[in-house]
Parts: sequence; structure tokens; C-alpha cells
Amino acid sequence: FISMWYVMVTFTTVGYGDMIPTTLSGRLVASGVMMISLVLFAVPITIISSIFTEQHTLREREIVDRDLFMKRKLLREVLTIEGGGMNRI
Repeated sequence: FISMWYVMVTFTTVGYGDMIPTTLSGRLVASGVMMISLVLFAVPITIISSIFTEQHTLREREIVDRDLFMKRKLLREVLTIEGGGMNRI
């Protein structure tokens, strides 16, 4: 069980510190607190980052759609000025 304690401490990047629990129950409680704190930070961070990623993707699509619309509009104007050609693009 000692090796599992060191795995838990290393995994959660808590560090070994000057004071460590020496009893089995102390290590179990400390391991539980480490895992709960990891979940409490990890879940909100992933939700917030996914929202940012979604908003960024939507904004990029809007920019691409706007550019495509402007290019088509310019092409229509050029074809109209040149006296015809294609009526619809």
C-alpha cells in the first residue's frame, strides 16, 4: 500500500512535503481528498475549455462564410459589369 500512496501523491502533483500521514487511515483519507480535489478542478476546466473551443469554431465559420459571400458578390458584380455571362453563381 505504501507504493500506492506514492503513486497517488505523484499523480496528483501534491508533492511529498515535510509532513505525511503515517497510518493507513490517514493515507486513505489523504488519497480521497486528493482525488476529490482533482475532480473538482478537472471537471469545470474541461467544461469551460470546451465552451471556448466551440465559440472559437463558430466564429471561424462565420468569418469563412462572410469571406465566401463577399467573393461571390464581387464575382457577380464583375460579371454584370462585363456585360453578362452567367446569371447565377
